[in-house]
Amino acid sequence: MRRMHKLTAVVLVMMLILAALAGCSGNKNAEEPAATGGTGQSESGKSNETKAEEPQKTETIKVSIWERGNAPEGQKITDTIMTRWINEEVAGLGIAVEYVPLPRSEESAKLSAWMASGTAPDVILTYDLNTFLKFASQGGLAPLDESIQKFGQDIMINNKEAMEAVGTYDGKRYAVMAKKPNKAGPAMSIRKDWLDKLGLAVPTTLDELYEVLQVFKEQDPGGVGKDKVIPYSIPALGQGAKGFMFGTTYGAGIDNEGPGTQLYFASGNIVDGQYRSAITTPEGRNHFQFMNKLYKEGLIPKEFLTDVNSQKHTENVLAGYVGFVDSNEIAYNLDLKMKEQIPEVDWVTVEPFIAPDGAQMTSVGAPYGMFIMVPKTSKDKTDAVIKYLNWMSDPDVQVTLNDGFEDEHYTIEQGVRIVTDAEKKEKDIKWYSADLQIMSLGLPWYPSDVALIQYRDKGETFARKVVEYREIMEKYGTYLPTLTNERPFSEKNMSALESMLYEEISKVIIAKDFDAAYDSMLDKWEKIGGPTYDEEVTAGLKEIGRIK
Repeated sequence: MRRMHKLTAVVLVMMLILAALAGCSGNKNAEEPAATGGTGQSESGKSNETKAEEPQKTETIKVSIWERGNAPEGQKITDTIMTRWINEEVAGLGIAVEYVPLPRSEESAKLSAWMASGTAPDVILTYDLNTFLKFASQGGLAPLDESIQKFGQDIMINNKEAMEAVGTYDGKRYAVMAKKPNKAGPAMSIRKDWLDKLGLAVPTTLDELYEVLQVFKEQDPGGVGKDKVIPYSIPALGQGAKGFMFGTTYGAGIDNEGPGTQLYFASGNIVDGQYRSAITTPEGRNHFQFMNKLYKEGLIPKEFLTDVNSQKHTENVLAGYVGFVDSNEIAYNLDLKMKEQIPEVDWVTVEPFIAPDGAQMTSVGAPYGMFIMVPKTSKDKTDAVIKYLNWMSDPDVQVTLNDGFEDEHYTIEQGVRIVTDAEKKEKDIKWYSADLQIMSLGLPWYPSDVALIQYRDKGETFARKVVEYREIMEKYGTYLPTLTNERPFSEKNMSALESMLYEEISKVIIAKDFDAAYDSMLDKWEKIGGPTYDEEVTAGLKEIGRIK
């Protein structure tokens, strides 16, 4: 796909040439109107003279974009080749787009502040169903039904499954739903080159993980120095999307029975016909006691609580000090980032740990992407917003936003887009493309059998690891339940619950007296109203048939 404005320029040039030729040819047939709208008469005798079209009024919409603090030097997330291209393309729709950064690590607080002060952009984003329900139930969002009916036909076709799943409240639609074309989610990765050096297998349970981490600490298979080796790296909890404990919580036997939240670990279990949040279950207690043991034995970083922006975590991983991670950074990407400095590095994706009851699962979120909403303060902008989102729902547009321009960033071979210059694509597009293209969480994956073609520039090993990750997600990935019942306590208190739990869980992990710290957390859970949250989730699970 070439840049559309180049094609437009060619067409304009051809029109000018034709007009010039018509003017030079003389008036051979005075009965025919001039080729470019002259003063000739039609057969009906009415004048064919046309007035010059008035310029279409341009409406500016302000659109949130995730800010992750990862812009290359000299670039800004709000001004890139793709934000400029978007504005060139949507100008014909009478739209101009101004991008407003939404810090990923401060999403909940920033959205709440915007909405409370009436200063939110015209488009706001969240992955959290609770946040959507809170804003919708409080009357903070503009209804979108009429605008979608007028201007959102392609949205309803291209994002059909996601739109049917959720996004309405009290019979009205308040969110356009991004589609999720693939099963993808956080994954555990481990240094297989370290395992091979020690003659160890990839762990399959938490007990095996513990044994591996101990040997990593004692034997220093990476040769980085025993004082530097970090068997298992985890940044501060509740800071953006990297403080994950999905893999270990599932391995402890916590299930995926609750709705998604900003807590990056397994949600909870159904026990005797009632939903119970993770920390209130025996499995939850066992899990966090496991994490406490890892901390006390120096198997996770002592300073992880202060690593609020994941900077030390990232530095340690890339320096080769770390043996195991659970994050959004997949094994094959870790390889790419580290190969130049550490040629022998070999990260592999770990299959979900086998829980005590034999279950294996990982999280792939929901069958839809983010909630794309218009604050009530921008109710006059809904038509313009839906025009923009409808344009962005086009699969060809999504290809451009993800992969760039044909012949500039990729070529097509055997029906597969092949990157021509990985470094250029990274600098031009890749560092922000997933956050700019909000109508789809990525592009549909090519079938596994063409991965070798797609990733041949990165080698067979890289392609194999891509396929392994995808197959693990397809095999073990489970969707969270989508609850649409009214949950007034959750809508009002979810942010406070999450903040309390992240603070208390951090204290539990580093506690000298684990039982005392854990009991203190449960006491605060009771006092803040945690059981009411669980009651509301139970009612929602009954409503959708997950609890009979």
